[in-house]
Amino acid sequence: MPVTVPIRDLKDTSKITQTVREADGPVIVTKNGYSEMVIVTPEEYDELERARTMQQIYHAIGEAEARMNRGEGIDGEELMAKLREKYGLSD
Repeated sequence: MPVTVPIRDLKDTSKITQTVREADGPVIVTKNGYSEMVIVTPEEYDELERARTMQQIYHAIGEAEARMNRGEGIDGEELMAKLREKYGLSD
């Protein structure tokens, strides 16, 4: 069950810090009975960011695969040859 606290409880920083550390997940802060913000530990935030990054990577891979399936791709060796030629690089 998520922990919910009213926004006025944020005045007691020691208590809210303890609440966030002891909570099993995010702490929902409410204002006038409505969700206003969510507080998580730095570790939880890092995990959320990693998950978001992985989702973006998987999405990009899926888009690339779809383009390849539509015949819009380019051979890797052909691409490298064009880049070498463009930038005057040798093998």
